[in-house]
Amino acid sequence: MQTTNVALQGRPNRLRAMLDNEARHAGTILRTIIEADSLTVQRELAASGRAYALLGPGRSRQTSVRGAWALPG
Repeated sequence: MQTTNVALQGRPNRLRAMLDNEARHAGTILRTIIEADSLTVQRELAASGRAYALLGPGRSRQTSVRGAWALPG
């Protein structure tokens, strides 16, 4: 199984639940290194290369960050 460091929103969160479910089906372990509801914190961690972040619809148009996954909106 592949382990991926992520910075995610705290629970409960619909995008977080979807990502957890998809990772489980793909056989990937998501190691949440920080739960941050702050998009700025998530983007900074992704840009530093320490973790991936998940950007919801509309957020991906606001920024282009290495290490950020963007969902179509």
